[in-house]
Amino acid sequence: MKAELLYACGLAAVATVTIGSVLALNASPSAERDARVMADEPFVNWETPHVHPIDVTPDGSRLLAVNLPDARLEIMSLAGGLPRVIGSVPVGLDPVSVRAFDNDTAWVVNHVSDSISVVDLNAQTVVRTIQTQDEPCDVAFAGPAGGEMAFVSCSQANVVHVFDPTTLGAHIAEIPIQGQDPRALAVSPDGLTVYAAIFQGGNRSTILGGGLTMGGGFPPNVVGNPLGPYGGTNPPPNDVAAFDPPINSELPPPPPVGLIVKQQGQGGAWIDDNAADWTPLVSGMGAGASGRVDGWTLLDHDVAIIDAASLSVTGYVGDLNNMNMALAVNPASGAVTVVGTDGTNETRFEPNLNGRFVRVQMSDFVGAGAPGTVDLNAGHLTYPSGPSFTPIAQSERNKSIGDPRCSRRSRA
Repeated sequence: MKAELLYACGLAAVATVTIGSVLALNASPSAERDARVMADEPFVNWETPHVHPIDVTPDGSRLLAVNLPDARLEIMSLAGGLPRVIGSVPVGLDPVSVRAFDNDTAWVVNHVSDSISVVDLNAQTVVRTIQTQDEPCDVAFAGPAGGEMAFVSCSQANVVHVFDPTTLGAHIAEIPIQGQDPRALAVSPDGLTVYAAIFQGGNRSTILGGGLTMGGGFPPNVVGNPLGPYGGTNPPPNDVAAFDPPINSELPPPPPVGLIVKQQGQGGAWIDDNAADWTPLVSGMGAGASGRVDGWTLLDHDVAIIDAASLSVTGYVGDLNNMNMALAVNPASGAVTVVGTDGTNETRFEPNLNGRFVRVQMSDFVGAGAPGTVDLNAGHLTYPSGPSFTPIAQSERNKSIGDPRCSRRSRA
């Protein structure tokens, strides 16, 4: 992969492989030939999603866009109003984000190459390649005036790297994130706080064992436990004492199954899709029956709040989405907006999920304040309970937002 990175950047071979190492990169005729040979090879699509694929230089003169499948940074002039391509710079594999550090320099995040390409926008060449941990996703610049640092999220390592952009990449610190898959980054208006969206934030849902077990009898069959809210009935009902939709009477008895329950906010009760309370067997004195311990809980960390002065996490915001895809900060108020999806994991049976198994949401919060969340499709979609489902017109479907990947705030 490291060799592919160097060829993609149009560079001669260089040896290294430590986190934060800086490679001085100089183009050469032989390297250009290597790049042309690579371009003729079969294309491999890693299906990597963008994170922050477009940016504008501070003076508004150039538009920058990552060309993910071609492993390039595209540079466009905005001098004439409409964007006009003025350059294309080979970078690493699967560039997913770009940020302009100043009017002359951009940092490009290469997801598959595990690196950052520092691009000189005037010379239109990569001047440094900085190694990172596994699968970097975004970069943001923050810190006190005159002391800005580059913060880089690494999704598989669950860390945020901190580099010195004035030296083109000296490694300053590594900030651990208590969450799975930190990706998108944003900065407060004063530049002193970095927000990191945790892609797989979770939504306080967990499964209780009840069907097949692995070696050693784990997880224990707690759904069939007589101390449960259904007295051991498995499968348990989902419509008071019945099933919705009804079970066909001609079918044989159903097999025992597991059951997903969801906590009602931090410290709240663990409830299933029939409003039955499983708390005693999940986090109470009887938690051992489900393979847990008394006081067991799940973290719901959706956004990490990083202090750019101490280079540490000062808190987390939760109860937003279970997949947090993008975030932005209002430059006037400092309010943070997060877009993502939230799965109705606890709902059972396909007819009850048809066309409505996930919600597309937008959440706002200020500082560590309580968030507010809205359904981005609530204006034209309805979510009736039960298996009855009436398809909606295609014109209404066309209004739907299904996979939010970008968020941008204006001053309004």
